[in-house]
Amino acid sequence: MTKHSFKMAATLLLLAQCTLGFAAHAGDSVEKLLNLSGAYKAVDSLPDALKGGLQQGKANMPPAVFEKMVSSVDDFITPAAIKKPLNAEVKKALSEKEVTELLVWYSSDLGQEMVAAEAKSATVEGYAQMQQQAQKLFADAPRVEMAKNYDVLIGATDAMIDMQVSSTAAMYSAMATISNPGVPADLSKFKSMIAPQMAPMRSQMESMIIMSFVYAHQATDMDKLKKYETFLNTPTAIKFNKVAMKAMLGGFEQTVVQWAGKLPQVVKAAATATAK
Repeated sequence: MTKHSFKMAATLLLLAQCTLGFAAHAGDSVEKLLNLSGAYKAVDSLPDALKGGLQQGKANMPPAVFEKMVSSVDDFITPAAIKKPLNAEVKKALSEKEVTELLVWYSSDLGQEMVAAEAKSATVEGYAQMQQQAQKLFADAPRVEMAKNYDVLIGATDAMIDMQVSSTAAMYSAMATISNPGVPADLSKFKSMIAPQMAPMRSQMESMIIMSFVYAHQATDMDKLKKYETFLNTPTAIKFNKVAMKAMLGGFEQTVVQWAGKLPQVVKAAATATAK
């Protein structure tokens, strides 16, 4: 995985990790919980993560056109647009009692310790250290097994793959439209291109999640990790995770589709200005 593609994946992983600390009831409790969980910080970093991922296509277009395309991300991939459906869906799904239960846990010393550890791992710097320590991390059998359970509980692999595929499909559609104006993009070609990559992508994502979790918690006492795992297995956490992940995916995908739909206009305007 390249540095830029990791930046996107790392941000999505951080989002997956943070959603279990996010709840949405009116008043100060929402702001407190959002900040305690790191959810605001994770969502706010999505535009830059997507722009980092776009760097892989830099060599395929004129510099001025590419820069305009990248800068247009900020016009459409806005954190507020992603937070709004996430907030609304979780608020609708969770009772005040369930929100309080989550807030109590994430307000605890242990909850904050888990959030801080996982936020540290979901950075480009953290990824570089993971690569250096990969053999050691995968040799930690107890934490590796816990990481696999963790992935299943929060659905991190599925979420990251869904996000990457949906954003790539939107980009493919936009680029096809730019190349052949007026001709609808044939997504069947995209599906045939992406299909052989799905198994390797899943394996790569799963490995990254394991490395990230073990790296984040390599110094965490196993008794604390077991308490964390117990919390993740509670009905409230499981219920919340499913709702929040679905809403997060929907909000992100919607903004990416809207942005990709405007790309042909953005690129055409930039190319015209460059030609003058």
